[in-house]
Amino acid sequence: MSEITVHLPEEDAQRVVLVRAVEEIDRRGRLLPQEVRRQATAAARDEVGERKEERWLAARARRLVAHLAGSHPGVERLLRLTRYGRGLLLPVAAGALIAGLLTNAAGPTRQVHVLALPLVGILLWNVAVLVLYAASGLRRRGGGRRPRLLGLLEAVAGRWAARLPGAAKAADDEPAGLLRRAAGRYLADWSARAAPLAAARLRRALHAGSLMLVLGVVGGMYLRGLLFRYEATWESTFLGQKAAQALLDALLTPASWLTGIAVPPVAAIRAPASGDAAPWLHLWAATATLFVALPRLVLLAVDGLRASWRARRLAVVLPAAYLRRLRLSIDATARRVEVLPYSYQPSPAAVENLKTLLYDLFGARAEVQVTPPLAYGDRPPPAAAGGATRCRLLLASLAQTPEPEVHGSLVAALRETLEEGEALVVLVDAAAYRRRLAGAAEERLAARRKAWDRVLAGAGAGALHLDLERPLPADAAARLVAACSPPGALDDLGAG
Repeated sequence: MSEITVHLPEEDAQRVVLVRAVEEIDRRGRLLPQEVRRQATAAARDEVGERKEERWLAARARRLVAHLAGSHPGVERLLRLTRYGRGLLLPVAAGALIAGLLTNAAGPTRQVHVLALPLVGILLWNVAVLVLYAASGLRRRGGGRRPRLLGLLEAVAGRWAARLPGAAKAADDEPAGLLRRAAGRYLADWSARAAPLAAARLRRALHAGSLMLVLGVVGGMYLRGLLFRYEATWESTFLGQKAAQALLDALLTPASWLTGIAVPPVAAIRAPASGDAAPWLHLWAATATLFVALPRLVLLAVDGLRASWRARRLAVVLPAAYLRRLRLSIDATARRVEVLPYSYQPSPAAVENLKTLLYDLFGARAEVQVTPPLAYGDRPPPAAAGGATRCRLLLASLAQTPEPEVHGSLVAALRETLEEGEALVVLVDAAAYRRRLAGAAEERLAARRKAWDRVLAGAGAGALHLDLERPLPADAAARLVAACSPPGALDDLGAG
């Protein structure tokens, strides 16, 4: 299984996604030092136990985000900005209610035009929206479209992320650049994960706004009706008396059934004549309740429950190799990793980078031993005594021309030294060869990699091609931990 899905509350999910983005970008621990990561992992293990995966991931991420926010306060605001749609419900509902109450529903002349009430437009608009909503709900089963407002919220968060960690940091500061890159990766991953939750929240806010707008219009209409007397009338350039009566009968008959108020005849109130507005107001209020308020209330409840459920169980997809690496770091069993350089001396920077990677992968309890380089043609030494060697790494240089009778035989001999449960991986370091070529031709590097792949394949092994004097790619780290952890994983590596 290459990926694992965990379900977390929204804020915990945010922290887990952010911490993973930082760890993938910040390989050398400039933002989150390796020791801080190990301490957070151990503390989370002690707090919730090792087997409760979601809980210890969340506990670990809380500690690491707190450490990160201590030196970069903008991180907390980034998290708040990316809780998309949260906090919109009350402002939208309150604004819509106020707008409805302020609507001059009866007009300045204290006459109600029964064909031109604001409720008529609101009713027709809502019916159209509900039809489109139902149609989009069918399409949503196949994915649906992202709300445009979500794109706007993501753009705001993206602009803030581009400014991290703020004016206090210079533009060329390495931690600042790492943080901005990590924030960009976090936004890309989080926006995809949070889109269903954000869409439910935005729909909930829009339903609440429509509901409160109607209630505000109706409430304002009745409030003014208590204080003033209004007359009902109508006129139309295109509709005659019969057409107007037929239209109003069609629109208001359901409300008439509900309230027991008959639809009045329009002939008696055609302008300039007028009549009592009360029955018309009651009928239009009941119609708005039936066709706008009740459907919106149901949809508000549905999307509210959907948003609440998703906020409590937001799905986060993590690479299995990432989780395996974290679990290895809290494993009480010390792992020995033996690095065997062959026929070359790696630079101090290469050795340090490799050790940092291995401690990051296997945790503080790992014992990383780099042996003196084997001479050309030497046989491999037996595994070091004093505990299980879980992984032996043959470190070769891409500058060497691989030979089946030398390098292939060495790999075959190393495989014979493995005990049950141990693994072997061949790391081919391109640093020295790249310096020799002075950055000349990638084609020559690729050709030499293929030559190593052919020789190692003949010995039943695969290669990981790295440049240990450059940042290690995330996929190489994942393949390395897969090779060094489960027995037999080497066979799945293939060519690097």
